[in-house]
Amino acid sequence: MATIKDIARLANVSHGTVSNVLNGKGNVSVEKIRAVESAAKQLGYSLNAQAKQLRNPSALANNIAVILPNITTRKYSELYSAIEAFMEPRGYHLSLYITYDMPYKEYEAVQAAARMRVCCVISVSCHVRDSSIYDIFSRSGAFVVFLERKPARDCTFFSFDYEKIGAEIAHYIVEHGYKRLAFIRNADLFADDLSLENAVVKALRRLEYTFSSHAVKIREAAALSQLFTLHDSSFPHDVIITSNEDIINSIHYIYRVNGESCPAIVALTSFAFPLEDSRFTPYYLNYINLGTSVAEHLYGCLSAEDDTPPHSGCAEEFFCAPNGFHRHFNFPEYIKKRKLNLLLVKGSASSALEKLIPEFERGSGIDVNPMIMPPNEMYDTLDNENADKIFDIFRSNLFMLPIYAKQKFLPLQEEVFADLTKNMIPKLVSEYALLDGIPYGIPFDIGTQILIYRKDLFDDPTIKRMYYEQTGGELNVPASFDEFNQVARFFTRKYNSESPVEYGTSSSLTTTSGICTDFELRFRAFGGKAEVKDGHLVIDKEVARKALQNYIDHFSYSFPNLDDYWGGANVQSFIKGRTAMEILYYNFASDLAELTTSKTDSQIGFASIPGKCPAFIGASLSISHATREPEAALEFLRWACGPELAEAFTYLGGVSPHSHIYDNEKILLTYPGHKLLKQSIPYCAGRGIFNFINDIEYEKLLGILIRNTVNHTLSFDEAYDIFSDSVDKYVL
Repeated sequence: MATIKDIARLANVSHGTVSNVLNGKGNVSVEKIRAVESAAKQLGYSLNAQAKQLRNPSALANNIAVILPNITTRKYSELYSAIEAFMEPRGYHLSLYITYDMPYKEYEAVQAAARMRVCCVISVSCHVRDSSIYDIFSRSGAFVVFLERKPARDCTFFSFDYEKIGAEIAHYIVEHGYKRLAFIRNADLFADDLSLENAVVKALRRLEYTFSSHAVKIREAAALSQLFTLHDSSFPHDVIITSNEDIINSIHYIYRVNGESCPAIVALTSFAFPLEDSRFTPYYLNYINLGTSVAEHLYGCLSAEDDTPPHSGCAEEFFCAPNGFHRHFNFPEYIKKRKLNLLLVKGSASSALEKLIPEFERGSGIDVNPMIMPPNEMYDTLDNENADKIFDIFRSNLFMLPIYAKQKFLPLQEEVFADLTKNMIPKLVSEYALLDGIPYGIPFDIGTQILIYRKDLFDDPTIKRMYYEQTGGELNVPASFDEFNQVARFFTRKYNSESPVEYGTSSSLTTTSGICTDFELRFRAFGGKAEVKDGHLVIDKEVARKALQNYIDHFSYSFPNLDDYWGGANVQSFIKGRTAMEILYYNFASDLAELTTSKTDSQIGFASIPGKCPAFIGASLSISHATREPEAALEFLRWACGPELAEAFTYLGGVSPHSHIYDNEKILLTYPGHKLLKQSIPYCAGRGIFNFINDIEYEKLLGILIRNTVNHTLSFDEAYDIFSDSVDKYVL
């Protein structure tokens, strides 16, 4: 293994310089950082991965051993992927060992991991009766975590809540009237199989339900032959229950060979989407959540500052909640043919809904005609005096409620509203749907502004040093809009010829609503206040001046987007590697999933916007007060805004208001910004002054004035005077 001396000699620098580079200290010139990096690369070592070992050869390596029965079963591949996704960006490398549930292979894996001096071991073990082979890690100080199969020892253990699983499967059995149960489990009596069987039987007995059951024990290598006992048994089955989804095709084959119908099958399976499988009834366990929970726990242990030995005899057990059976939307029976006209705004939420509408039409018998328009055109259409007679349902953003709710929208019954919103994030419900305490819609798609940035650039020691040499400061994610402009300038090649990207950020003057939102973010961040007093809008002029100047300055460091502002053009600039950071309007960015496969090589950071003063964006679905199909419209709202559709809506690019979406680690891996979105909700600005002023006319006025100020047609004072003279006529 290379030493500091080897790298220093090849780079022609001192030992101290190499040490400073390894520790990420900012007191090394760009030239010397590049020399050290080049030398380390020639010696075949990654600085980040090997730094700890080079500084202290006796220390544990930043390697984590993951020991699994196989990697082909979906649950294990998802488990591994979740652990890798969490730990690798934090500087840890995973080594995978496959045992095929063979004890000797697991022993070899443990010995190999010990020789690597791993810092952690994560194991789904087949040594459940005697796990003493893991004692070697107690001596080295490595953390050991067991998953699913609990050994007969005190240990740190992660699994699912089998009491809840058993209770829910038991209710399913009772609901369907199944009396003769077959449990298929591994012949080695692993804990997950036994836990499932015991929990179901216990729950059925608690319900005083009459049933009979027996277990079929199988080994992986001889599974098909042993499964034939299902058919040969003199005990015919109503339902087969298993934790191994890999054997389902074999079960169907056995009954098909014998010319018989296969009994119902309930199988534990990793969470998947779409949530359908005609071969069996899936009961979902989210292995992405389990893997992330394990990784978070281990990272917390590894990051702890105290030196307490990890193996102090303390046993910890953690149980993740299951997802359970998929909830289907139950369409009521219909008699007559009905039709609904929808007015929607162009964006990822409407695109997602449009793809899903055929399911609603097929289940309900209701024809749905979605009319999707750009924002300004949609506002003009809604403003038409006949809009409520043409359309049955409107997408109404939260700022439109004070303008149109009492004129055009049908109030919802309180008990209906409470039922439809009970699983949503509470603050969203009031901001998006209530006016003077009356519900005029159901939250549909939500959003706010967040900052995305090139983590690989912001963490690069050479770039950080370059920033220090040019500005005298430390390169960090900008916490204020002044810092935002300074960082954007540094990443713009016009001002820094060595910038790895063309521009710091991107900008647009395409829509007045987009212009206003960008300005208002800065106005709030600089401490600006606005209020309506006695029919007159009062704003802080000097703060507005400062915010506008900051907004004007940022155009010098921005890639000019000429496309539709709300269509995610800034995301495209980022994906294509043109910019270092972007303020993202989360619910309008239709290309969010592409962020993880872009030229940024997945090195993307998510942060609160500068000033930490975002605002809610998004909308509810509201029923026209003049609709001729109020029952059909309400049925559509139940479906489109319901929890049953939330996963599909999210995977297709929508941003759901339902709480359970933000606890689903598989979704959070696909859309990492969702986690920050939920964290931002407590400090998001709501309607504020727009409870008292027409937001649409306000944005037209202010947006045009700002655009002309940016283009130097008007001075700030001229624009401010025109605004002050004109805005009061839009007070509601």
